[in-house]
Amino acid sequence: MLEASDGPKALDILAQGQDVDLVFTDLVMPGGMSGREVAARARELRSGIKVLLTSGYAEEIVHGDDLEREQLKVLRKPYQQSELVAILRELLATAAT
Repeated sequence: MLEASDGPKALDILAQGQDVDLVFTDLVMPGGMSGREVAARARELRSGIKVLLTSGYAEEIVHGDDLEREQLKVLRKPYQQSELVAILRELLATAAT
């Protein structure tokens, strides 16, 4: 598992060619980038990379048509470890798009 303190650092890891199967990020983060921006840039760097977002914000912010169109899954906070495991398994089991 690789860890980055903010979006730009996560994208640096991807740009360096690190072996990454999935990006898991909060919608709101430090470093001047949102989780959606990180997801979009990550997919520019690695077409088809799987992305899971998480957020504790209101339902209308995290469940929108744009997220579905962008094929982004959102795990609402607070969540149980079993929920995280289930969605990670689901995402990692699907073929890259």
